[in-house]
Amino acid sequence: VKSSELIYSGELTKISQPQAKSHQRMFFLFDHQLVCCKKDLLRRDILYYKSQINMDLMEILDVEDGKDKDFNITIKNAFKLHCQDTEEVHLFCAKKPEQKQRWLKAFENEWKQVQLDPETGFSITEM
Repeated sequence: VKSSELIYSGELTKISQPQAKSHQRMFFLFDHQLVCCKKDLLRRDILYYKSQINMDLMEILDVEDGKDKDFNITIKNAFKLHCQDTEEVHLFCAKKPEQKQRWLKAFENEWKQVQLDPETGFSITEM
C-alpha cells in the first residue's frame, strides 16, 4: 500500500480475536493505511513496526460503550475497522471520548483525501 501523508497518530488499545487480548499500541494513520507500532518496554521513545491495515478495504464503525457482542467484553471509547472483503474486524479503544472522536474525524479526513486523489490527479508511482 502506498501512502504520501501522515493524517493522524496516537496511542490506542487494540483488542485481538479470539481471546480478546489487549495491546497498547502506537498508530499512524496515513492516506490508504493504518500502521501499528509497539513501544519498547525500556526505552519508550523507540517504536517497533508490528503491522499495517489497508484502509481502502475498511469500513469504520462507531461502537457504543458497554458489552460488545463480537468480542464478548465490556468496552469504552471504542470503534471498529471492518474489512469488507474478509469480514475481519479490528477493535480499538481510546483512553478518553475526545480521543475517540479525534480518531473518527481523522478516518473521515483520510477517506475524503483518498476520494480526492483521482480528481487532483495524485498518484504514487514506482521508483
